[in-house]
Formats: sequence, C-alpha cells, structure tokens
Amino acid sequence: MHLYEWLTVLAILVGPIAAISVQLAFERRREDRKRKLSVLDALMANRARMTALEAVNAFNRIDIVFYDDNSIRQKWAELFGELERARTLTGNEREGSWRRRDDLITELIILIANYLGYKLPHTLVKGRRYNPQAFVDEENYQDAIRKEILPLLKGEHALTVRIKSENVQLLDP
Repeated sequence: MHLYEWLTVLAILVGPIAAISVQLAFERRREDRKRKLSVLDALMANRARMTALEAVNAFNRIDIVFYDDNSIRQKWAELFGELERARTLTGNEREGSWRRRDDLITELIILIANYLGYKLPHTLVKGRRYNPQAFVDEENYQDAIRKEILPLLKGEHALTVRIKSENVQLLDP
C-alpha cells in the first residue's frame, strides 16, 4: 500500500472518533454553562428572598458548578462565613450583618454574571428587586403561626377552648 492509501484508511478510522470527541466536548461545555446559568438565574430570581429553597439550592451548588473559578468560590465562602456568624448576633449587630450579607450576595451575583459574560450593573442587582408586600405578609404570617403552634405541640402550653354561643345545651350524663 502506498502512503496515500494508508492515510485514507487512517482518516476513515480516526475521522468519526475525532468528530464524536469534538461533539462530546461541545456538549460538556454547553451543559456546564447551562448549570452555571441555572445558578445565576436562581440567585437573580430570588435576590429579594434569599431564603427561598431555589436560592438555597443554588448557593449549595456553587462549589461544584464553579469549581473552575476560585474568585466565585471565595466570595461564596465569605458569604457563607457571614451567614454562619450571623446566627449568634442580636440587635444592631444583626442589622449590620444583614447589610453585609446583602452586599456579599450582590457581589457574588455580579461575579457569576461577569463570568458568564453578562455585565450587570450593581444598581440593577441590588436595587431592582420585586418582592410584593403580600409575599412578606405571608412569610410573617407563617412565621407567627409556627412560633405559636410549636410550644403547643411540644406540650409547653395548654390549648384553651371557649364556647361563644349562648344557646349551647350541655348533655347530662
């Protein structure tokens, strides 16, 4: 066989393998970007309510999804540290911590957006958040119910029952 024939056979064997390898690499990159965009999407959509399950799940995916970007993982670690520290704070310290956490969340979202090619201004990320008062009221209402019912369920408080109707007839045993 001549060189030309050997090269033809080699091209026939290697060509499809190379094409599949390139296609798989593109698919991996596309899927990787899709996961990263899902984190950004969840954080942007919930930036007014960072305790929403979708936001919490997005935070918890940062270390694995952005394994290749140390600055994003460091910012997340800084935010996580502030979240952990805030558990022990009260009063004015807690209010200052809320502001610090809000700033860190904004910085993290901007870092992720920049990584993905979006140039989001600080004012857009931090300032333009829609959180209807009805959502706030509902969260406060649910929180109040939990705080009241938990001692009852634990047996720490008794349940008082009052009969309001005057037309109630008691049965004699």
